[in-house]
Amino acid sequence: MSTRPSYHRLLINNFTLSNIKLKQIHKDTACEYFAHKTILCKKFNFFLKAFTGNFKEADESSIELHNDKPELFEFMLHYIYSDNYDKTAIDKLAAGDKSLRGLLAIGIYALADRCDIPKLYDPASKDLKMLLLDSASNQALISCVIRAVYQDFRLDTPIGRILIFVLLDEFINFAHTAGFRKMMLDLPILAADVAFYLHSKKQYSHLSEFTVVTCGSSCQANPAVDFVTLRSKGLIHQYCTCSKAVRAVPEF
Repeated sequence: MSTRPSYHRLLINNFTLSNIKLKQIHKDTACEYFAHKTILCKKFNFFLKAFTGNFKEADESSIELHNDKPELFEFMLHYIYSDNYDKTAIDKLAAGDKSLRGLLAIGIYALADRCDIPKLYDPASKDLKMLLLDSASNQALISCVIRAVYQDFRLDTPIGRILIFVLLDEFINFAHTAGFRKMMLDLPILAADVAFYLHSKKQYSHLSEFTVVTCGSSCQANPAVDFVTLRSKGLIHQYCTCSKAVRAVPEF
């Protein structure tokens, strides 16, 4: 029988064995946790750098962390100690609200990204994937998740790749809606991730099905698109529903 749960309960927030205090501050709320440098550094690259580099935290007995939501920080701390991505705890926080449940998974991924905990990327991304697959008819949830991911994250992230996979392999009818096309115009990184996914699958002909340019008397590239990002990936065209390819990236 595994002893991990007992080990987890013994150590987390145990002031007797602790050698670092975490003061987590968000707006007017402050929480304190008794932690252990060795355990934090094992999974938490942020702390490894703080405790071993030329930073004041290396010799301090406490460290302040700001702006992260208390419930997400506590979830992350439990994950660091237990190696358990506790979906039940997230479900309780969401209290049956599907959109909030999706935003919590995205929030956990975002916190892992900010705190440099790569091992948390995969479970958070897969959690979001399963939530979406179980909610295929919930277009409000899908739209909410897309906007939350692509307003906050950079190009070609693990969570972005999983989201695009679900959209184009499982929800293709939604991906062909006018609403999704508008989102690609509003969120250039979304449009770029769609293009990269289709490019990686060698589905070049499908690129013409997605509107990422403005079509008038003559096709013109959408000025909101991140040309530098597209060019860095070797993609120099955008596609319009008129099926014409438009050179979107100026040659220098």
